[in-house]
Amino acid sequence: YKKALENHKLFKKFTDSIYTLKKVEQVTKLDVLQTLEDKEKQIDALEENEDVKTLKLKTQQLLSFVLVIFSLFSIGLIVNLYKQRKNRKEAYNLLSIEKQKAEESDRLKSAFLANMSHEIRTPMNAIMGFSNFLKNPNLEPEKRNHFIDIINISGERLMAIINDIIDISKIESNQ
Repeated sequence: YKKALENHKLFKKFTDSIYTLKKVEQVTKLDVLQTLEDKEKQIDALEENEDVKTLKLKTQQLLSFVLVIFSLFSIGLIVNLYKQRKNRKEAYNLLSIEKQKAEESDRLKSAFLANMSHEIRTPMNAIMGFSNFLKNPNLEPEKRNHFIDIINISGERLMAIINDIIDISKIESNQ
């Protein structure tokens, strides 16, 4: 019995150590699998993190592009508004100059008409006045001839003034 007991203890020892080795091997295998699974999860997390970073980068690039386009559009709009303002200011200045020229022209025309009115009335008054003197039947022939000469000279002056007015109007109308 002793020998059998010793053999049984030896058998138990070897079966326990084999069993323990198998268990240790299985635990080690499970530990390696767990470690591998954890590493895969870390890789997946890093890949997701990398995807998120890539997506964020693309979003930032798109946002930057939109911002640049908007900025360029805004700058273009500001430049266009500045040019329009400058053109309006130039047009206003030209309009102001033209207004001053028109007012000056109107003033000169008024002065010209006043002067022409005087120039026309003077010979016309002479013609009318001396022609009334000619109605007098008791007028001496010498005075009558003198009055007729004055009427003729005044008529010639009036004709010259009218011709000058016509010439000036032809020059102004570029004919």
